[in-house]
Amino acid sequence: MEWIKAGRLMSSITIHSTGAVSAIGLTPSVMAAAAMAGISMIKEQDYLSSTGEPYRMALVPDECLPVLDNGVTRQSSYRYRRMLQLLTLALEQIELDRKTPLPVMVNLPDNLRIDGQSLQVLQEIHRLSGQPIDWINSRVYQLGRAGGFSALQDAWSLIDEGQIEQVLVIGVDSCACPRTLLQWEKEERLLLSNVGDGFLPGEAAGCLLLKRTSEHSQIQLGAPAVSQETAHFYNTEDVCLGKGLTAVFEKACEPLRTPVRHVACGLNGESSHIKEWGISVNRLDDSQLDNQASLIHPAESYGDIGAASAPVLIAMVANMLGDSDIEGPVLTWCASDYETRGAVALWLQENR
Repeated sequence: MEWIKAGRLMSSITIHSTGAVSAIGLTPSVMAAAAMAGISMIKEQDYLSSTGEPYRMALVPDECLPVLDNGVTRQSSYRYRRMLQLLTLALEQIELDRKTPLPVMVNLPDNLRIDGQSLQVLQEIHRLSGQPIDWINSRVYQLGRAGGFSALQDAWSLIDEGQIEQVLVIGVDSCACPRTLLQWEKEERLLLSNVGDGFLPGEAAGCLLLKRTSEHSQIQLGAPAVSQETAHFYNTEDVCLGKGLTAVFEKACEPLRTPVRHVACGLNGESSHIKEWGISVNRLDDSQLDNQASLIHPAESYGDIGAASAPVLIAMVANMLGDSDIEGPVLTWCASDYETRGAVALWLQENR
């Protein structure tokens, strides 16, 4: 599929390869099957709340995580090192040539303290994967749940503008951090015996290798849409009218010839996100969203996976489409705790 843009012939952008790991599986296909079957790995863990109540979370079993080689990182943070272990498993699933320098777009948690250490993150990815990095075109983001769409948008643009043939998009996060858990508890965001409106955290890593026209994959990727919502979770002064989420929905649906049949999202159970979704989805008309469209929200299986949400969702959806478990088009979206909102549509080449 090709089209004319800016006076030149452009090729479509496909998802060539995917990799993902979470508490419900060590590959995107296993995760997709588990989520569709309603399997959940959320359970009480050894981490205790301030009242002594165990936190309920979805964690990858320790025995599944690889040991980091000496020299991979200088970071001593348990959470950060665990994120690198998760990322190792996801990177192993990506078909890398390990010869040509590759642009890498990485989204990390918005509450991770690594200011000014973007180069270090990219160097660690190089050590984990053995893949040469295109340092000039690579980026590190800390934009939370929807940040993966910002990474995806920049990756898509590089390929679409003819600068690059392929880009690796990464998202990784882990809730295995007592300080972070305690902060969420103080904000009354974690589902505990005394909190009814909250979420259950998880951990995951997701990788997407985008290419300009890949015969290996039939999964087409529309132009990713990113917007800002000023009335976000931590801004209680403004009323959320869903303008940011509505904008990305409408933009993501533009290339579609048929209505969206499935919506895969990063909803984590918190009422604020559910209300925003409800307001925004009602603004889509029948040409954009099928009346019988289903909602896929795997956080009920693997918890809120934060910064890994977008790549993991897209990797799972790509596998569902490729295995004919669902029909496209599929709209994927996430909303961060702060301003960022993002969405993108996926479909099979013969089903747009």
